[in-house]
Amino acid sequence: MELLIVKGERLEWLIRNRPELTLEVLKRLSNWVVGTDKGRVEASAR
Repeated sequence: MELLIVKGERLEWLIRNRPELTLEVLKRLSNWVVGTDKGRVEASAR
């Protein structure tokens, strides 16, 4: 796993100027959150 810190002004620039990159990042974050939630549900069912 890699961590990338993006400051607010840089994030705004990315959203405006690189929407395809922004969408890819949001998709990956969303998939990560969903996977984490599924793992929690499965762990609590045990």
